[in-house]
Amino acid sequence: MTRSTAMAVIGGLLGMSVALLRFMPAAWLQPWIAQATEQRVQWINTSGSIWDGQTQWRLTGGQGAQDQQNLPGVWRWHLRPTWQQGPALALQVEANCCLSQALQLQAAWTGGRTARWRLDDVSLVLPLQVLRGLGTPWNTLQLEGRLAVQTQELRAGEAQQVLGRVRIDIADVASRLSTVRPLGDYQATVQWPAQALPQVKLQTLSGHLKLEGQGQIAQGRLRFRGQASASPDSEAALANLLNIIGRRNGSVSVLTIG
Repeated sequence: MTRSTAMAVIGGLLGMSVALLRFMPAAWLQPWIAQATEQRVQWINTSGSIWDGQTQWRLTGGQGAQDQQNLPGVWRWHLRPTWQQGPALALQVEANCCLSQALQLQAAWTGGRTARWRLDDVSLVLPLQVLRGLGTPWNTLQLEGRLAVQTQELRAGEAQQVLGRVRIDIADVASRLSTVRPLGDYQATVQWPAQALPQVKLQTLSGHLKLEGQGQIAQGRLRFRGQASASPDSEAALANLLNIIGRRNGSVSVLTIG
């Protein structure tokens, strides 16, 4: 093979690679999303390319599970290559149903398998019912209400140390297992402090069902300890729900994850 022929072949392969990336169907990502989440998060009705596409989200109880719930609306994204002292990507996600504004994520390659990234503050609002799709215990509790998630200065530097905070407000909570409506309003926070494991805290803002606890996230898994109890005037009405939530210890249900 002559030098000119070799250069032509290499140029052709590069051109094909660029074209493949440019027009790669977004639907090709569906199996990857499902596999990465053990089938608990799925994309459905996906169209467009990896650069400009749209999809719908589905939550399931995992491989072979019957439980599933679709998130509201259609989610659209735009992905663009940029340069931030090196190769970088800028992602914009829009969902009029659920996002207060377009989600903006910037990520820059820092060498090897590392990258620094930053997520602009954004709020996400969903009906609490979507959690039923994840299976046990959500499908048993049959919760209703409103779930609001707000990110605060989430970012990761070159050392891959994640910093920032996520606040989750859960309002007007009710359950088909209880005649007490609403059960209450709650707030959970996830804090990524410097040089420490992510900290999780749950507290009750108001209501008849009292929830509190704290935990940590280590190696991607949540370890949480807490308790649930009823206000004095609701103990009888909430007894069955407390039995399902956790292990009973007198008037308290002990909550344990991990």
